[in-house]
Amino acid sequence: MEWKRTKADDPDFIGLVAELDSHLWGLYPEEQHEYAPKNVMDKSALILICLEEGEPVGCGCLRPYEGEIGCNNKVVEFKRMYVKKESRNKGTGRKILEQLEAWAAEMGYPYGILETGPKNVEALSLYRRYGFQLIENYGFYKGRTNSICFGKGIGHVET
Repeated sequence: MEWKRTKADDPDFIGLVAELDSHLWGLYPEEQHEYAPKNVMDKSALILICLEEGEPVGCGCLRPYEGEIGCNNKVVEFKRMYVKKESRNKGTGRKILEQLEAWAAEMGYPYGILETGPKNVEALSLYRRYGFQLIENYGFYKGRTNSICFGKGIGHVET
């Protein structure tokens, strides 16, 4: 596996996110019209692309989170995690999450948060296995029953 740190206008990221968005529209057709605008990454987002033999197979993003989440720490949000179907069940998602966490730690973030939905079973399993704990829904996701939010201290992996 190779890793590419890039920006939101990277063609590999744009292609992967198009697949992710298609997947999300399939899971949540009624809600996605509200969620989709919240998933747009601006030029300040930090993008990670996973490459296998030079081909993009997965991605993730880091974005500083400015809202209140009940702690006084600097917080980073993990966004746009996606692995192509043919690269699933090989540990690719876990490796992307590890790389994102290492990148966040390099930037001095002590705490990370993320959101997913109840129908995204693979993501729920990955985040729990990787030590993320349920937290109160934050920001846009407050009060939304189709959102499940997680948080964890950066650099802390529970197995």
